[in-house]
Amino acid sequence: MLDPHDEACDRRLAHHWVALYYQSEEQVEGEYINMAVWRDYVAYACSYVNPRLSEEAIHRASYLIVEVNIISFVLLCTFFQEITATAHKRKEELAQALKKLIQSKGKTPALKYQQLFDDLRAQSDAAVTKEMFEEALHGLADDDFLTVTGKTVRLL
Repeated sequence: MLDPHDEACDRRLAHHWVALYYQSEEQVEGEYINMAVWRDYVAYACSYVNPRLSEEAIHRASYLIVEVNIISFVLLCTFFQEITATAHKRKEELAQALKKLIQSKGKTPALKYQQLFDDLRAQSDAAVTKEMFEEALHGLADDDFLTVTGKTVRLL
């Protein structure tokens, strides 16, 4: 595809590229380039422009790619750790809320599973799923505070 010489189109394209670096997002938002023109430009460039990189440029580009990948990996790990820590904290808080709820019921040796679940959901500000409830029960069972037998929760 041959790019016809169009000074106005070339000026718009040049203005668009410069605007990306010197204007705010709000200013750039209204100046999108026509996708058909962009597609033709890229097709022409792929067909007729054959840039050559020096050895130094190749090494520098490789180094920068590795640096970006390392930074991305570190950010991803940090984000994952924060999510994991938040989820762990939420599980602990739910288990402690469940323990307080059970203790507030007095010296009852056995509680109904479904009633306990409903009571926990009613007192919680956040949504509590069955899975979250069961994880909290298992945590308290691991701490030898209670045991679950069928649909009955027994205190130890």
